[in-house]
Amino acid sequence: MTPAAAELHKFGAGTLILSGISTYTGGTFVHGGALRIIGSIGNSLVTVNSGATLSGTGVVGGLVATAGSFVAPGVNGVGVLGVNGTINLLTGSTTQLQVSANGPSDMILGNGVANLGGTVAYTNIGGTYAFNSSILLLEATGGRTGVFDATTGLENFGIMYRSELVYTGNQVLLQMAPNQPKSIVEKGLLSAKRFETATAACL
Repeated sequence: MTPAAAELHKFGAGTLILSGISTYTGGTFVHGGALRIIGSIGNSLVTVNSGATLSGTGVVGGLVATAGSFVAPGVNGVGVLGVNGTINLLTGSTTQLQVSANGPSDMILGNGVANLGGTVAYTNIGGTYAFNSSILLLEATGGRTGVFDATTGLENFGIMYRSELVYTGNQVLLQMAPNQPKSIVEKGLLSAKRFETATAACL
């Protein structure tokens, strides 16, 4: 086996950080702990196994997130994880995304096909979201198949919003639709006066 075709296997707890540009073409396998990409391994298909995490703001050469694994774009904050190839988020995997109203949000951007499944877990990092605004979470220029099986964290955006995922042919967006005012007031979650005040701030 030539060095270019060698594989990288990450075992054990802790975080392995890869920076710079690596050109090896063998697979990268994350068996435990976390692999953080802040450079490029754009010719290597990354497989994230159960209990392990892939994070970072660099580029990988394809992604397979298996059941029990985690994908978390960014480094100590929001960021964009690039995928030079196919994105496979399999059933049982979790994609962790931080979302902001006033600045950038986590994203996965790929130039191949995205095959979606698993859970997407949101963290609201703040701001006032305009009603019906949309936040790009994932884009695959080669097209999208499937949808996420489940979502968590939508309740963290507040009762003013009926947050929902919107799927296009090659994108996944989070739309901040307004909640129904009658439902909010009748359930006693917010007085009519306070609802009017809160609504005005989102328009």
